[in-house]
Amino acid sequence: MEDKLTIGLEVKFLLNEVSYQSLEDALSYLTTLSSLTEPSSFEQASKDNSGILAMDQEIQALSDNMTWEIVDLPNGKTPIDFKWVCKIKLKADGCVERYKAKLVAKGFTQQAGVDYHNTFSHVVKMVTVRCVVALIAQSNWYMFQMDFHNAFL
Repeated sequence: MEDKLTIGLEVKFLLNEVSYQSLEDALSYLTTLSSLTEPSSFEQASKDNSGILAMDQEIQALSDNMTWEIVDLPNGKTPIDFKWVCKIKLKADGCVERYKAKLVAKGFTQQAGVDYHNTFSHVVKMVTVRCVVALIAQSNWYMFQMDFHNAFL
């Protein structure tokens, strides 16, 4: 008896809250997702003009922000390998907003005490995000989400 009541309430909620337009939007979004494939390698990304442009923008941002410099490698040391990570950012309606590429180091090849002494991660902890969202909700503030092309701390 309780299951029928729960299902009936869920169906009533769906009928009141879900419109035909929202279903069309969801279908459009899912269709876009299924037709787009993110490149998983440099070879795949370099075959697409959008991928090449995204990689060029990343290199330009690294250069503009002076986050790296070319130096001689010390004797007996091997460089850390790197790879390109490519993503397709979508708008809420499923349209492509932009192609994004990041050049990332394969830091897992390093050895503690040999290749590095300190570690640093520039990723926010979820507990911090939850605290900020709770503060916003408690204070009745407005919250907006943004996506930066390049963010350097």
